[in-house]
Amino acid sequence: MKSFILLIFSALLSLVVVEGLLRLFVSPSSLYATIHTAPELNEWKNALQFWERYSPEVASDAVRSFASYDPVLGWDFEQEGDRIKGDEDFADTVAEGVTRILAIGDSYTYGLDVAEQENFAAILAMIPDVEVLNMSIPGYGIDQAYLKYRDYGARYAPQVIIFGVYVSDYERSSIGFTTFAKPVFIVNGDQIDLRSQVVPPPIAELQRVERKIAQKIYLIEMLRNVQYKLRRGSAQREDFFNDMDPLITHVFRLLQGSLRANQRLLIVHIPRAESFNEAEPLAQGMHRHLLAIYKALNLEVINLAEAFLVENSAQEVYRNYYVHRKNGSVGHFSTRGHRRVAELITAELGL
Repeated sequence: MKSFILLIFSALLSLVVVEGLLRLFVSPSSLYATIHTAPELNEWKNALQFWERYSPEVASDAVRSFASYDPVLGWDFEQEGDRIKGDEDFADTVAEGVTRILAIGDSYTYGLDVAEQENFAAILAMIPDVEVLNMSIPGYGIDQAYLKYRDYGARYAPQVIIFGVYVSDYERSSIGFTTFAKPVFIVNGDQIDLRSQVVPPPIAELQRVERKIAQKIYLIEMLRNVQYKLRRGSAQREDFFNDMDPLITHVFRLLQGSLRANQRLLIVHIPRAESFNEAEPLAQGMHRHLLAIYKALNLEVINLAEAFLVENSAQEVYRNYYVHRKNGSVGHFSTRGHRRVAELITAELGL
């Protein structure tokens, strides 16, 4: 009996030691790495990453550090101005003889990794009698981009809306926390509703994560997530797609329904750089499902996964159309990539 008690005590002590080591040496967010098809876990991982970056001990600095906080969209730029990239002012009405284009999307359409005038929206704006309002924001999902257009872009009455859809925007639209807390559409019985009508401020989110993480046992979380990863596969991905396709379809239908008779919607479908080098099952699946949604809704699309390959091999696209950083990571479109996108849009629109 004494040996049995000693064994139990030793086991419990070992668990306590393991838990202590995990808390000491492992970042909480790393316990959830590579879990993409479980929105709840993916959302929690992103919230943890925000918490790790903005320590609760300096929570008062979080608002200043995350100055782009917006209660409607989660985050946005130029909130004291027109919410349009750049310093140019645009009238609510379009001048006669001018084609107004509004570009909306994430960091690819915004133009990260290149100079201000090198992104495809700025290149289009150099065409005579064309003006381009770039209202894109890095990190946005399809849902946020739509809401940004609905609440702030539609009033400019553009003749053309270029909606840049990066493949990973599909996944971003499944969760309520990416770069920061964000609005998200959810299935509510027979209808689809918008959750988080008001996004909590950074301090409130830090405090929420702090309270929640205090209730977690790292060892249990790690074992649960390892189990999930081991049984994850094509079936789990298909369940994810079956849940997400109606949501993405709903958002695009809302966008279509908001258009006036004289407005034209053009989707620019943006593949991951890695898709031209080494296929990844989840990214491939999101790519296929997005294309199927565009087709079902009869949306006008420039599919860059195909268009880029008309004049270049896959390796040339990977090497030349995307930025390759010194640390070995692959970034957004290069200057050459943006120029090619601008050429394709110009041809499609007949500018």
